[in-house]
Amino acid sequence: MVNCAKCGKELNDGDAYYFVPDQDLKDRYFGDPAGMDNMFCSKDCAPTQESLKQGHIKVDDEGVVHLYPDDYETESTDK
Repeated sequence: MVNCAKCGKELNDGDAYYFVPDQDLKDRYFGDPAGMDNMFCSKDCAPTQESLKQGHIKVDDEGVVHLYPDDYETESTDK
């Protein structure tokens, strides 16, 4: 699983998380290339409210964690 970078709260399947998508802000606040220091359980835990976005965590059947920003769109396979 993944944890909030500030308070350490465990984030599980279906949980919301917050992150800073802006590259300039990421360069200023975060250093982990994997982005694990840019995941927060709430807006209060985030180091800035500027351009903060929300996403959700999905854990697949093999236990692999996937992070999906709320504006993420998948291609439809229905034709």
